[in-house]
Amino acid sequence: MSTPARQWTITARPLGRALAESDFRLETAPDVVLAEGEVAVRTDWLGFDPALKSWMENIAGYVDAMEIGDVMRGSGVGTVTDSRHPDFSPGDVVHGP
Repeated sequence: MSTPARQWTITARPLGRALAESDFRLETAPDVVLAEGEVAVRTDWLGFDPALKSWMENIAGYVDAMEIGDVMRGSGVGTVTDSRHPDFSPGDVVHGP
């Protein structure tokens, strides 16, 4: 089964200024076909915290650097919509990065 995905990508670094809407672009990712052991999740709640700005600026030494065009990291809560993993079924609520 093919699952379309949307993702926020980074378009600029907010160095020395507040975040702007133009720092991000909402894109549609290529269709994904689940492999054995994978699940598709509909994000119901997407969480961001102030540390993410430092990730975009590459000043947080505890995470890998982010580049312009990368998908913005975050955490969320979602519902499994399709599963090829024995421990997850459609309708399960999950959370993570």
